[in-house]
Amino acid sequence: EPGSTDWMPQDGVGRGDTVIRGDVALLSGYPKLAHQHYEAAIQLGKRYGRNDTTAKARKLALTLSEAARPEPLTSARKLADDLRAERRAGNEWPTHTLDEVVLRVSLGEPDLAFEALDEGVALGLRDADWLLLDPLLASLRQEPGLTLCVEQIRELVEQQRQRVLADPSVAHLLAPPTAVKDAKM
Repeated sequence: EPGSTDWMPQDGVGRGDTVIRGDVALLSGYPKLAHQHYEAAIQLGKRYGRNDTTAKARKLALTLSEAARPEPLTSARKLADDLRAERRAGNEWPTHTLDEVVLRVSLGEPDLAFEALDEGVALGLRDADWLLLDPLLASLRQEPGLTLCVEQIRELVEQQRQRVLADPSVAHLLAPPTAVKDAKM
């Protein structure tokens, strides 16, 4: 039921699920419920000593999309800058680049958003479909650069797929079930 968070997990398992629930609530038109889920994920992260930048980034971006108040604006810019600094210091987790992209879009910084997105793709970000669905990236979808980025990701995925298909060490895993059965006999 929209508005209810009674069923949310109360342990460390499901922290990521809680972020996903926030995304589903947002996609379904329930921003207030999305806020609750993102906050729950942040609190679960704190409870278990984890810094959940994804939940923080999404909550701040959603807050900024609702009203440009100075406090979330400052927090969002600091988190975006921190994520960029962490990447410069060697954090190569592609998801953190997506967190920065969400924040940069919300801050009205599309050039920095694309810069972070390009770095994410270089680090292995491959979820092109999410870029086209994420409601927090809606304004970025109007930019021609996103279409180019999605095409680049899809080409990289296809290249990776072709490399796997060409690898003789995995051919037996890709064979139809009857061919595997016949080969064992």
